[in-house]
Amino acid sequence: MFDTIIAKIYSRDKSIYKYLDVTADAVAIYRDTKKLGEPLFSFKFANEEPAVRPDRGKPADENKPLAGIKILLDPGHIGGRYSKMEERHFQWKNEPPLKEGTINLEVAKIVQAGLQKYGASTLLTKRSVTPVTRKDPLDFIGRETEFYRKHEIRARAKIAQIFKADLNICIHVNAGPKDTPGEPWTRDNRLVVFVHGSYGADEIAIERQRFELFRKLLEQSHDFELRAAMILSESLRKATDLLPVDYAPSPYHFRVNENLFVYARNLAANRIFAGPTVYLEPYYINNVTVYKRLQIGDYDGLLEIDGESHKSIYREYADAIIEGTLKVFNSEANQE
Repeated sequence: MFDTIIAKIYSRDKSIYKYLDVTADAVAIYRDTKKLGEPLFSFKFANEEPAVRPDRGKPADENKPLAGIKILLDPGHIGGRYSKMEERHFQWKNEPPLKEGTINLEVAKIVQAGLQKYGASTLLTKRSVTPVTRKDPLDFIGRETEFYRKHEIRARAKIAQIFKADLNICIHVNAGPKDTPGEPWTRDNRLVVFVHGSYGADEIAIERQRFELFRKLLEQSHDFELRAAMILSESLRKATDLLPVDYAPSPYHFRVNENLFVYARNLAANRIFAGPTVYLEPYYINNVTVYKRLQIGDYDGLLEIDGESHKSIYREYADAIIEGTLKVFNSEANQE
């Protein structure tokens, strides 16, 4: 079991084994590849199969099918006045800019209201377009990525650690490759969902990342995380009619199974958030139709955009997450 999940999910090139001594009944983890002295940590393999997460079956209250379930919603990036610093800022001429962090937050708020209606206990890692971290961005001039990629995400991870959700959902959008040099637009529009895994050898070489790899491994969240990702990817596919992202082969990501939308990747949130964590990334905001829909904002009913009727893109995204989450936790009830 240990060798299978390490080789299949976390360290496919097996570079992690440079730091390990593995026997039939135990594994020892060392600080470096010399493996001298006492190991940093050792653990023994269990004799029995790991516990299987029980299916909840039918909920006690049909109107509250998510009662007792805790969902953490993480609206990706910061947005607001930080969007340019994050390089998550798209503007065409003098039109209002699209800020990914702001978009993600609006979607997350709709998701939260919907999940609460079904009885879930929910928490947003942030409720405004301001940083969660207490670090001052002015202290990171010239190294801004350290501020918004390291300290901001780790501040959110502390919230996840305290909340202990049954599922963490990271909400993102993206921008796609440009069709024409010098022009920002793309006709393409795709969907990808990430689970934790696929460490590169250079990432394995970082001690903290090795520690976080084993923390996730011992958490035994992979099977449920993958199941949730597959269900949510299907819900998003049906709602958006998007094609899957098709990444070129890389040591840093791979398709986990036959589901074309789900990749394993060593993203910070997936790695350091406690518990099963699914990272959603539909829509290219520089797709012309997506851009128009985002600029219109949230609305009720349908509007004709580029010759087709569309619901609010914010609600389309949020409703797909809500529907998928219901299926994740009430699969038996939904199959009947």
